[in-house]
Amino acid sequence: MAISKETLQRIKAAVELEREDDMEESGGALIETDLQKMIERLRPADQKSLQPDTAHKPMNFEKVAFPARGLIGALGQIYTKFSGIILKLSGAFAKLPMTHTLAASLTAAGMTIAPETYLAAAVTGAFVVGALIFALVGLIGLFISDPLLAIAAPALSGAAFVGILILALSIPSGKATARAAEVDRSLPFALRQLSTQVKAGVSFHRAIQSIATSNYGLLSEEFARVASDVNRGDTMENALMKMARRNRSKGLRRTVTQVLRSFKTGGNLSQIITDIADDVSFEVRMSIRDFTEKLNFINVIYIMVGVVAPVTLAILSAILQIPLFSGGFPPYLIYMAFVGILGVMVAILWITKRMEPAVW
Repeated sequence: MAISKETLQRIKAAVELEREDDMEESGGALIETDLQKMIERLRPADQKSLQPDTAHKPMNFEKVAFPARGLIGALGQIYTKFSGIILKLSGAFAKLPMTHTLAASLTAAGMTIAPETYLAAAVTGAFVVGALIFALVGLIGLFISDPLLAIAAPALSGAAFVGILILALSIPSGKATARAAEVDRSLPFALRQLSTQVKAGVSFHRAIQSIATSNYGLLSEEFARVASDVNRGDTMENALMKMARRNRSKGLRRTVTQVLRSFKTGGNLSQIITDIADDVSFEVRMSIRDFTEKLNFINVIYIMVGVVAPVTLAILSAILQIPLFSGGFPPYLIYMAFVGILGVMVAILWITKRMEPAVW
């Protein structure tokens, strides 16, 4: 955003008074240089500087250290027994693009675990599930004397391994998105409280502490960390930038950007915060409208999957009972198809839940 003309005039006047003698010798060139330097110092933090550090850094699996308790601790015990093959698999998957942002996702999700440890735990869990699927399907195939099912065991095991691994790697990103939605839900109200206190003459630091002690959930926790960082000697600017980097809320990042800009240009901080709160509220209303429009299309898909597909399968299964088709598909394929339809219905409900606006 451009600096106001009044600010430029004040800067230029100060430089002219300080460099009057040099201006006569340099013809004003020095004035432009000093003016440009002062403008650069007044520029707000770039929006990109508030983004999490997503640069790819090679993982060092020598740092893998499982906790003693919990699910990850139990996976750590299995990891110690099969560390050789799991480390090779982890090193191979660490080269995939989806793992490059794992560290940033863990930070945004509030998960205090090293990315190397999390990836090793995810591979271990997927390895265990894949082995169980392989043993279970293979034994069932042998028990019912179905060679097709026994042959399909490795494929099903591999599919289960990949599916569990992808699911595990998507958990930090999903949790980070959920935390950002929780912040966005409380952000307009917290900003209005912050604006009111600043307008009343309360210092910005004291206003931050007031938000930290209010009932805004995760947002209060984030502001409490900002206040704690400042109390430990960090600057308010750095503390706010840290908060923006460790959270995916776009509204919170925009707030930090505008507040830092106000610190450097001397704008009306109270009015700026009020305007941001109005913008966030408007975006929430628009997201609700867009969500209701998408629901119409989702309802059609859900009816097709939940009603039409089961009826079609029921008719097909009845046809297969006719002696003419007695040598057709095995009955368990019909059962698997019904389970697949149920899974798709659950997936649609889950995706719809993820699409809900933050205020719901």
